[in-house]
Amino acid sequence: MVTMTDVENPGSVVALFDLDGTLCNAGYLASNIVGFQFKNLARIPSAIVFLMNQFARLLFLKARLMTYTRVAQTGIPELACLLKGLSKSEASNLFSEAARATVDTVRQETFNLLRWHQEEGHTVILISSGFHPFLRGVGSLLGINHTIGTALEVIGDCYTGRLAGPLCQGNDRVRLL
Repeated sequence: MVTMTDVENPGSVVALFDLDGTLCNAGYLASNIVGFQFKNLARIPSAIVFLMNQFARLLFLKARLMTYTRVAQTGIPELACLLKGLSKSEASNLFSEAARATVDTVRQETFNLLRWHQEEGHTVILISSGFHPFLRGVGSLLGINHTIGTALEVIGDCYTGRLAGPLCQGNDRVRLL
């Protein structure tokens, strides 16, 4: 969580809350997307490849041969690939289920701080490398109006499996903010 003063309105305060590991325990977005893959025979190979790659990345992370930043830079675009061909409605169901499961893991101390900022009239922003539609769901459940996350490309009514901009991480997170 970071608090800063809005430079355009020096009397206002903006409180930034990261989702994964700060406000909530994460992992439900990926598990819901992967779980969906296993319900469709044609999607199972992609899910297995994603899981194998993710497992290898996590081993490298534990061995300190890879940073968390690098794990996310490779894993999040691969997770987006699993959404290829899904309608906005199908994906919305996955994002909603994952949001509800994520909110159930809220860290009470951090959540109390978030509520305090809201009660004080401060602008609260939820920011994460997670997919933006998922973050909107989490934000809605927690009463947070402003969310910034990784955008997904949609053509027509279907996800393309690609990101629609930068991963919301590092310097790109600052630019997106």
